[in-house]
Amino acid sequence: MIPITRFDHIQIPVPVGKAEEARHFYEKKIGWKVVPRPAVITTPGNWFQIGPYELHTLEEEDFQVSKRHPAFVIEGLAAVRQKLEDAGVRTKDTSQIAGRRRFFFYDPFGNRFELIEYP
Repeated sequence: MIPITRFDHIQIPVPVGKAEEARHFYEKKIGWKVVPRPAVITTPGNWFQIGPYELHTLEEEDFQVSKRHPAFVIEGLAAVRQKLEDAGVRTKDTSQIAGRRRFFFYDPFGNRFELIEYP
C-alpha cells in the first residue's frame, strides 16, 4: 500500500511553442495565480496555484488532445460558467449524474477540465 498523505499537482501538456499562450489563458482568463518553477525544470511551461494544489503545464513535442481531464468541485457553478463564457472560454454540457451538476471547459489546445457542484 502506498501511504499517500495528499494530492499535490496535475500536469497537462501544451503544444511546443505555446507556453506563453497557456500562461495567458490560465492566468488571465481562468484566474489562477502563476507560481515560480524550480530552476532545474528547463522544459518550457508554467506552474499555477489552484486552491491547495498546483497545475503544471509542459510543452510536449507529441502533444495530442485526450479525454483525460481533472475534475474540480466548486461552488456557484452557474456563475463560474457565465464568467468563463464571458471571457471567451469554450464550455460544454455533459451527461448529468444524479446528485451533482457539471460541465466541461477547454483551454485553447483542447485540454478539458470538469467543474462539479454538489447541490
